[in-house]
Amino acid sequence: MMYYIFMYILAVDSANEVLSVSLKIKDKVNTDIYDDIKHSSEILLVAIDKLLNNNGLQSNDLNCILYNKGPASFTGTRVAASCLQAIGFSKDIPVIGISSMQLMADIFSMESSIESFTCLKYAYGEMCFSCDFTSDNLSKQMDSCKLVKIEELNFHTDKFKVLNEKLHQYIKNTDKQLTETNKVLMRETNSEDLIEYCNRYLKIEPGFNLSDSLPDYANHQL
Repeated sequence: MMYYIFMYILAVDSANEVLSVSLKIKDKVNTDIYDDIKHSSEILLVAIDKLLNNNGLQSNDLNCILYNKGPASFTGTRVAASCLQAIGFSKDIPVIGISSMQLMADIFSMESSIESFTCLKYAYGEMCFSCDFTSDNLSKQMDSCKLVKIEELNFHTDKFKVLNEKLHQYIKNTDKQLTETNKVLMRETNSEDLIEYCNRYLKIEPGFNLSDSLPDYANHQL
C-alpha cells in the first residue's frame, strides 16, 4: 500500500455511551462530544457538518474518514457506517473502519509491557466480545473477534485479560473475581483514539474502497 499524508481527517466513534466526532487539521485535533447516543442517527450528520463548518471546511476537503467499526452497539455502528460510506463514496474519500478491540488493545499497550493478552468488551445480555492480541503487532488481531458467554470466562489463568469498564461492572454483580492477571480500562474509546491509532499504524491509499469501510458485528447475525 502507498503511504498517504493526510491533512484533514474526520473521525467518528458512535460505539459507546456517547458520540464523539473529531477533526484533525494538520497537527491539531478538535473534538465534539454528544451524550444523546440513542438519537445518533438524527445528530451524526448535523454533528459532522457543525464540526466542519466551525473549522471552515466542507466534506470534500477531507482526505480520510475514520470510524469505530465495532464490534459494539449495533445501532451506533450501523448509523456511522452508512452515513460515512455515503460521504466517502460520493466524494471518493477513503473511509476506514477500525476495530473497537484494536483500539482497546492499543490503549492498554501504551501503559503496559504485557506481550500477549485478550481484550474483552461487554456486548449485551450475558455476552461479551473477545479477541486475542500481541503487543508487537497491534495493527492485526491474532484471531477473529468472537462472542462468548460471560459465565464461561475464566479469570484465574496465566492469560492476561483486558476488560472494558462496562463488562467490569457486570462482573461485579456475579461470583467471579478478577485477579492480578486482569486489567480494567477506566475509559471507553473515543474519536481521538481513532486518529492516534491511524497515526501509529495505518498506511492507506487515497480513494473510497468499500471493503475498508465495512462494520464488524463479530459474526453475530441480526
